[in-house]
Parts: sequence; structure tokens; C-alpha cells
Amino acid sequence: MRGIQIGDYHTVEDWNLILNAMTVKPPTPKFVSVPVDGRDGDIDLSDALTGEVMYENREADFTFLVTDGTQAERDNKIDEIINAVHGLKASIVLPDDPDHYLVGRCSVSEVKNDRAYGSFRITANCEPYRYSLIETTRTVTATATPTDFVLYNSGRKTVTPTLVVTGSVNLVFGTTAVGLEDGTYKLPSLALKKGATPVTISGSGSVIFTYREAVL
Repeated sequence: MRGIQIGDYHTVEDWNLILNAMTVKPPTPKFVSVPVDGRDGDIDLSDALTGEVMYENREADFTFLVTDGTQAERDNKIDEIINAVHGLKASIVLPDDPDHYLVGRCSVSEVKNDRAYGSFRITANCEPYRYSLIETTRTVTATATPTDFVLYNSGRKTVTPTLVVTGSVNLVFGTTAVGLEDGTYKLPSLALKKGATPVTISGSGSVIFTYREAVL
């Protein structure tokens, strides 16, 4: 059966629930426009602050059926589920998108249980993006001769990688040049927008770049 992974729980494997309905809405863009007297239309400031459009949270909505056991046993199972996920902020993996996860705050509602079957609804107020389950990792070795390479972000969200440096390296990206010694770093100026970010490395050592891509 099709099921949802919510944090540590899977709705089929842990509770044998039937997924009866599912709706995951796309996030709403945060559009900002300013009317100005004496000109046609408005000034669009939607991407003025960061260079890209931001998004509202999205809503995920799931309805489940409980058919196993007696009415009392179904009551106990529903109570167990309420205690497990109601109010929980968790990762949510959808059955049709096993490579990504949402992050949302869950609520249980519309609980019913009669002599035939039980049902309830789980809604989640989720962050706008679907995050990759597997982080992207790239290891680059530095030599005395500068080497050009590209960090590629196939997602939609701008991400800042974590750098683990061994030895002594120099990095150049955009208009920024930085020298790094052994250690772990997160450089706000190294923001990977969608697509390719060219970087030049030199020195003696290596850098491991790790980041999590995310799509709408």
C-alpha cells in the first residue's frame, strides 16, 4: 500500500493505514508591488531584496482510513498516532517522491471511528521547498597551479555549502578571494544559486563541499 513517512513513522509499515486522499499544494510566491502615481502599472519589488522571489509555506493534507481490528482497537491505534505526530515538526516523504522530503508541523483532526472503520486527517504546515534526501558532495584537490571547477546546484533554492578543508587552500569565486586552513567553514559569500557557480582553487590540500539541494 502507498504510505507516508512522517519522521520516524511510516503510515503503512508502523500502523497499516490506508492513504485515502492526499493534496500537497505548491508554495505561493511572495509578490511585492508598489503603486506609483503618474506611471502605468506598479513597480515589482518581489526580488529586490535578495535577487530572487521568496515563498510562503505550503500545506500538505492527508486522509487515512483505519480498518484493522475492533472499534476499541482502532481507538487505541488512533490515540497512538495522535500522540506520535500531533504537533510534531518532522520530515515528510511522499509516496511518489522518494528522493525528497518536506519539513512541516503536523496536526491531527477530523477523527472518526464507528463500528465499520476509522478515519482521520493529518495536515502539515510545510516549508516551501522539497529537500533532497541525499546531500551533494564534491571533493576538490588543490595544487600550486590554480584549477577551475564548477559547483552545480540543480535545485531551485540558493544554498550555502559546508567546506571541510585539509591543508592550506585559496579559493576564488565571483569577486571574492579567501585563504583557508584546516577546519570546517560556511562562507556566506559562497551562495550557490540555481545552475553553475565557477570556483578557482590553489594551494596544497583539499576541500570537501557539501550542500543539500531543494526544489519547489
